[in-house]
Amino acid sequence: MFPPFRDVPTPAEVAEANDLILRHVLGDFPFVDDASRADVKAALAAVGVTLGATDDDALAAVAYPLAGLVRDYRPAARLATT
Repeated sequence: MFPPFRDVPTPAEVAEANDLILRHVLGDFPFVDDASRADVKAALAAVGVTLGATDDDALAAVAYPLAGLVRDYRPAARLATT
């Protein structure tokens, strides 16, 4: 049985969901080649967001929170690999 869902999540629930997405969904995306960009498109398509590109400007135009998480994650991922 699932717990009841709220119409609007609490800030703590949003923070927990963002953390899970960053660590478990985006954590393995290197964002360095065509394959990783396709992964981003596929992840967003799974929630109904269709993108023609995955550059920062394209993601900035998306109102879905996952796009913002990808934008936040990229600089950190670049620093971690340099």
